[in-house]
Amino acid sequence: MTVYRVEDVDDEIPLDLRPKEVKPKLQVETVLLRPELSLKEAEDKWINKPIDPTSIKYRPSVNTFYRTGDGKAKLLFLRDVLDADMRAKAYARLQQLQPHLTSCKNSKRRCLRGSPGAEAIFGYTDNLAIIAPTKMSPTRRQTHPQWTAPSVKQFPAFRGLWPLCWQMEEMLNLYIPDYWADRTIDDKHGPAVRGEGERNDFFQYPESNRKLVEAWDDFNLFYNIPGSNFASMSVNWNTRFLAHKDWNNSSGALSCLATFGTFAGGELCFPRLGVALNVKPGDMLACDCPQELHGTLSTPQGNRYSVVVYTREGLTKAGIGEKIEAKNAKAGM
Repeated sequence: MTVYRVEDVDDEIPLDLRPKEVKPKLQVETVLLRPELSLKEAEDKWINKPIDPTSIKYRPSVNTFYRTGDGKAKLLFLRDVLDADMRAKAYARLQQLQPHLTSCKNSKRRCLRGSPGAEAIFGYTDNLAIIAPTKMSPTRRQTHPQWTAPSVKQFPAFRGLWPLCWQMEEMLNLYIPDYWADRTIDDKHGPAVRGEGERNDFFQYPESNRKLVEAWDDFNLFYNIPGSNFASMSVNWNTRFLAHKDWNNSSGALSCLATFGTFAGGELCFPRLGVALNVKPGDMLACDCPQELHGTLSTPQGNRYSVVVYTREGLTKAGIGEKIEAKNAKAGM
């Protein structure tokens, strides 16, 4: 097999050579939250329902870090913190992706079903799919996690969003150092190692992208978006979410969100915490989406993209380990 060097096929800056701009650390207000409801009580009250505006107590307009009395980080909201050049390039990639996103009208996700707009998932997923037979190929079952179909079919645009992942992780490191100190190579909530031969060859993709995908297959050793601890990325366009939890995400990791475009509405709300956030282009939000119910307060008006990066539990060291243990137990080992 021909081996391509990454720099021969990738027009972006190599991971180990990308510049790191040093910015002064912003002042951040810390707010201690004392939720009136437990996680279970909040779920019973709001799951898959529209967000009630009367539950909102806080609408931050400044940099704010929210945590609970037990010390858990819940929300980190930073205003106009993302690099302008990186944002412009990411926005251009999102506009390229928009025609290829999937309508939410008949979404399998109950919290999104019937919503306007469209979405797609990029990066890795631990859902092992089955491809129906065609004239070109027989039925195949996925044997290991791979990039989703949009990831390989729209690889150049997906690749163009990686710098956004890197910068959001840098913000986590800078503003929540206690959290980031645990995001080491041995963290059980971090991305699992890819096994030998576990390549991204399940979905068909254009020949024009093949060199790019093969080059990154040789470079990438973990179930992650290369260069980051995130494994997956959701791209949403003009979507409205009912209150929900990200059940399959790693409970030990925060998700990060950024928005792009020109729009009004679409505030992201956390009803148990009583917080609504108007995340504008340039802002960054880190949030405990696996534990806390969240949804949009209204349908966006205009042209709103959101990019959410996260790690699914089944792609972490802990999640992969649980699957192996369950498989061994079933086999009587």
